[in-house]
Amino acid sequence: MKKFSVIGILLFVGFIFLVSCDQGSEPHNHEYVNAFCSCGEMDPNHQHEYINGSCICGKKPAKDYTNFFETVFSNIEEYIDEIVVDNLNLPTKFGSSNLTISYKSNNPEFLTDSGQRIDHEFDEKVSLTCTLERDGQKAIKTFEFISLGISYSERVVRAEAYIKEFIENTELVEGLKLPTELPVFGGRIRWIAEDPTLIYDYETLHLPKEAKTVRLMAEILFPLSAYKIVTIPVELNARPKEISDLDYIKTFIETVYAESKDYMFFYDGTLAVLNRSLIINVEDDLKETFYTYKTRPAVSQKVLDERVYPGYVIPNEENVLWIVVHDTGLSTVGVNAERLAQNQWNSAYIGGGREASWTYTVDDFGIYQSYEDTVTLWHATDGRSEGGGNLNGIGIEMCVNADGNFEACTLNDARLIGHLLKTYNLGMINMKQHYDFYPTKNCPQVIRDSDRWFEFITLCAQEYISQTLLTEYEISYEFEVEGLKTWPVEGMYDLTDVKGGTSYTIKVTVNGESFEVESIKK
Repeated sequence: MKKFSVIGILLFVGFIFLVSCDQGSEPHNHEYVNAFCSCGEMDPNHQHEYINGSCICGKKPAKDYTNFFETVFSNIEEYIDEIVVDNLNLPTKFGSSNLTISYKSNNPEFLTDSGQRIDHEFDEKVSLTCTLERDGQKAIKTFEFISLGISYSERVVRAEAYIKEFIENTELVEGLKLPTELPVFGGRIRWIAEDPTLIYDYETLHLPKEAKTVRLMAEILFPLSAYKIVTIPVELNARPKEISDLDYIKTFIETVYAESKDYMFFYDGTLAVLNRSLIINVEDDLKETFYTYKTRPAVSQKVLDERVYPGYVIPNEENVLWIVVHDTGLSTVGVNAERLAQNQWNSAYIGGGREASWTYTVDDFGIYQSYEDTVTLWHATDGRSEGGGNLNGIGIEMCVNADGNFEACTLNDARLIGHLLKTYNLGMINMKQHYDFYPTKNCPQVIRDSDRWFEFITLCAQEYISQTLLTEYEISYEFEVEGLKTWPVEGMYDLTDVKGGTSYTIKVTVNGESFEVESIKK
């Protein structure tokens, strides 16, 4: 009886403690039964807390996992690209946490819940819903992307076949619009012609004044470095007699000024301005020279057939075959055209310079000529290769210094190249990148990395037209637009302060006859 009484008393006392914890509204002392506080809280340092007069000790609120879930979603997002080309390696755990991760695809016929990609021909929109659960809490997020159909490399193959079939089965007439993408599969196709006057807006074919055989070049571009330039020989008829030279010039002007970018020239036949103050005379007694011949060597027909096309003949007596485009790769402030031209001069007359040489250096302010065009230099990384970039190419370096303006530099360079194309009777097929002669060299890097090669050579084609066809006409332009500024290069305009989408009118007068062009700032 005594033992029963002691146990009963202890239970009674514990009961009283438990009840008292729920009833008071004022702080009370911690009282313990079997080493545990009567309120149920195991932490000996806790404080009693009250809500509506009741002690809530021992009843901790659930932990908020909101930030944790966002961290997990950010981690999962790194496994899912905008375009999915293969199986997804979806995370199912996150560290050592007791987190449950599950996925649900809205199109399991293309991508399963586990992230397995099922082969399919066309691109498909897919969403993958991810659910996170931990300690009774849940978060859901949906990831949307494109599940790629056939590969981009396969699309390039199809695009090449498509455009060749198009050219073969289509009547090549004045104003024909050439295909600019592969049907259904997209991508980008841009066009230029061996004769710069035939295509100057990436897609519209203009016929020559007289019938002839020319090469059309199509640039095929898809993401993930799927890229190819296809050259197609075609027979073109002469343009209709009712289209006069003046009509052609009007069409050219209306086309190129329908849109305007941050910088522009008004084409009126103006030639490039060359600064020859630092030119190097190879007849001088030089300290060091980086050229192989004082004149450019001839190229055998066999090499011309291989490097250009069968039957090609160099159309000048100086054996200039290529215009080789580089950029300096030097973003350092102050490394502009004058400085690099001075460096070349110092290397030739003083010595101790870099073992490389090129003909022209171009920046956003000017064009420096370092050697005569006839001098063979050392810039294309192809040694003494017959018909190569060194022996038979004119090398041009474009400056990319951080305190310069590359967009203005490209226009200035295009004006120079238009002049060289005209001088040496060359066409767009003769324009090359440094990369073309040395494929491990990513040069010109800025143009290549932004997929702007055909954009750049189209600017060169437009300059060629200006310097060949427009020189025969008196051309003037009048326009006003808020924010317009002039650039230090003569004839160049700066539209960076003109708001995108702004529409303005350009009045053009050609040989006394005026017409208007509506232009929109991109």
